[in-house]
Amino acid sequence: MQRKILLVIGGPSGAGKTKVIEWLSKFFGSMFGDVVTATTRRARIGERNGFHYQFLVPSQFMAQVNGGLFIEHALVHRNQYGIPLKSVERVWNTGGKVKKTPLLNIDSAGRESVVKYFASNQGVRVVSIFIRPPSLRILGERLQLRCQADGTSKETMLLRLGNAEAEMKRCNEYDHQVINHDLGTTVLDILEIVQNI
Repeated sequence: MQRKILLVIGGPSGAGKTKVIEWLSKFFGSMFGDVVTATTRRARIGERNGFHYQFLVPSQFMAQVNGGLFIEHALVHRNQYGIPLKSVERVWNTGGKVKKTPLLNIDSAGRESVVKYFASNQGVRVVSIFIRPPSLRILGERLQLRCQADGTSKETMLLRLGNAEAEMKRCNEYDHQVINHDLGTTVLDILEIVQNI
C-alpha cells in the first residue's frame, strides 16, 4: 500500500502561505489538492463558500467539532478554523494510482494537532514546511496592506502582528523551512522537498 502524504504549510499570517498553496494547486494540480477548511470568519472579497473555505456560523462549526468531524480546529484571530477529515480524504481519493497530496494551511498549534491525530496511522506521513517572510519589517508591511484591503481594524492588524511574532518562534518545530523572497522560487523549493520524501 502506498503511504499517503499530508503536507502542512505553516508560518505567520502574511508570509505567503495562501499564495504558495494556490500556486502548488494551480501549476502542479496532478500532485497536490486543496483541502477546504471550515471557518467562522466572514468571507473576504472574491472568496467563495465551498471553494476557498466552508463558511459556517459558530453554532454550525461547534456541531461539527462535537461530531468529531475535524482533524484539528482552533481559535485564530478571534475566528474558529477547522480541517474536516472528509476534505483530506477527498484529496487522497482523487489521485488514482498516485495519491494526491493534500495541502493544509495551518498554524503551529494546528500542525501539532494534525501530527498527533495521524501519529498512530502508519499509512499517513505528515510533512511540515514553515514559510518564513524575508524579514519582520516586510511581514509587517504585508499585514498592513492586507488589513487595508479587507477593511480590518488597526487593532486586528496589531493582533495579527503579535501572533506572527509568536508563530515565528515556533519555526524550528517544522520538518523544513523556506524563506519566501519570491513566490516562484518558494514553490520550486517546496517541490524539491516533496520529491525527496
